[in-house]
Amino acid sequence: MNTKTSRNDSPRKGHTITTEEEYNIAVQRVVDLARDLPCLADAPGIDPFEPSVLDDWVAEKERTKMQLHCGLLVLAAYHPFHNWRRGMFDLDVACWVWDEAHSDAFTRWARDPVFVWDSMVPADLWREPPSLNDTASRCDKSLANIEAEFAAIRKKLGARNQRELTRILKVKAMLSRGGDDSEGHA
Repeated sequence: MNTKTSRNDSPRKGHTITTEEEYNIAVQRVVDLARDLPCLADAPGIDPFEPSVLDDWVAEKERTKMQLHCGLLVLAAYHPFHNWRRGMFDLDVACWVWDEAHSDAFTRWARDPVFVWDSMVPADLWREPPSLNDTASRCDKSLANIEAEFAAIRKKLGARNQRELTRILKVKAMLSRGGDDSEGHA
């Protein structure tokens, strides 16, 4: 019997879960994802969904890489920012491990994903990202510190060593630009 929930019943992206019914629908979508992943067929903590039980199962050393990454995916769908016992879900690594059936299951879920915990957090609790000006200011301060350290190192070096350091820096700059030295120097 297929008890998958309709995507139309699921909380939408950016929607905050405010009722127990919405929460149950979102959790059911996570259970549907887990059922769609063949290697989790016998995993405990799927139905009824108990994240701590699934986390314990995933953390066992006997898990295959396929089970590990599928379990972490399901746990991430429930709570994407939680550091589970075996770490956080990494899609780049999972894509190398999954076979076609598991990749297809992920793709079906990813077309209309739901993240339960993410949807339960009221928007006003999210911290605003730092402004671009704040970030630029921090970078300027870091650059100033690096330049000061470089000046101190140059001061400690003799004139001969300073010329050598300058030559090395010119070569590094040239290589980072991908160009060649027009004067024919290395």
